[in-house]
Parts: sequence; structure tokens; C-alpha cells
Amino acid sequence: MFLNLFKKINNIFTTIELTIIYVLGFLIFFLTLLNVFNRYIIKSGAMSWYQEIIIIFYTAIIFWGCSHLARTNSLMRVDILTSKLKNKKVAHLYKLTMYVLCMIVSLLGVYYLSKYALLTKSATPVLGIPSRISFLIAYILPFIGLTFRYIFNILNILENREENNSIERVEN
Repeated sequence: MFLNLFKKINNIFTTIELTIIYVLGFLIFFLTLLNVFNRYIIKSGAMSWYQEIIIIFYTAIIFWGCSHLARTNSLMRVDILTSKLKNKKVAHLYKLTMYVLCMIVSLLGVYYLSKYALLTKSATPVLGIPSRISFLIAYILPFIGLTFRYIFNILNILENREENNSIERVEN
């Protein structure tokens, strides 16, 4: 029952994650086109607020993309040690340890970025968006998503380990 709930939550989170990535990508593309149109066709350079929004969205899409890559196990890393491990239990333990460490780093990012966002009183230069909001959109929410993704990966490894153990028991 828990595994079915886990898979449903994981699928819902993946859908939300991909929707955020697609919407942010479209908004970055649209605002860039609008900026080019205003600058070179209308000859108005007074629209610098586009750049602030694009930077915030671009930063957010990078971290949401990292979350999606963590789901598909496509993040760049050196897996020399994992490929050399012959024992499957040790390889599972190594992967589990790596995901736990990544989750801890992600949680530290959420904690310290939230702390910084609460302490800062600054705002963006052109639009005057409070830094709290820009940090929430660009860093905190994506880091929360990344933390969830690593939790899902940890649960997935534990689920596969339990399945492998039950298969070994049946074979013996």
C-alpha cells in the first residue's frame, strides 16, 4: 500500500516538476523575444525589467532541471567506484549513501537560503521585487523540489533492495 502511494506521489510530483520546467522555459523564451522586439523594432531600451524576470526564471529552471535529471539518474557524476563494485548490496549501500548526502546538501540549501531570504531587506533594482520573493522562486522552491526528488530516489532504492531480497529468498 505504501509503495502504491509512493508511486502516485512521485508521478504527481514529476508532472508538477515538468510543468514548471516547460512554463518557465516558455516564459524565458517569450520574454526574450519581447525584449528583442522592444529593443530593435520599437527602439525602446527602457524595458530592462525583462532581464530581472528572465534571470530569476533562468535560475529556477536550472535547479528544477537538476531535480528532473536526478529523477532520471542523468546528472553528471563520476561512477568509477559504483562500476567497480561487484557486490550488489555494497553498490546499493553506496548509492543510498550518495542520495542521502545529496538530500542533506539540498536541505542545507533550503535552510540557509530561507534564512538569508528572511534576513535580507533588499529588492531587485528595476522592479523592486523583494529579494524574499525572488529567492523563493529562484532558489528555495527548486531546492525543496530537489530534496523531494532525493527522498523519492532513496525510497526507490530501498524498495528495489527489498524486492531483490525477496527474490533471493525465493531462489534459496
